[in-house]
Amino acid sequence: MGLRIHFVVDPHGWCCMGLIVFVWLYNIVLIPKIVLFPHYEEGHIPGILIIIFYGISIFCLVALVRASLTDPGRLPENPKIPHA
Repeated sequence: MGLRIHFVVDPHGWCCMGLIVFVWLYNIVLIPKIVLFPHYEEGHIPGILIIIFYGISIFCLVALVRASLTDPGRLPENPKIPHA
């Protein structure tokens, strides 16, 4: 079974996606530089927390991309819904 990617040309969607990725990149650079690395150098936090931070950040981006490229599906044209 091949990988099926749902791709729609949607300028507003791409603008929102670009903004989200920009904020993600900004935070992936700024937060470690201001918060994590100084505390790591002073010995207040272990290095594993920095690795966990980057791991969670990558998982969030992967989830966003997978949700954005997946076909949302369609409802049947004549659904038979019971009224009871």
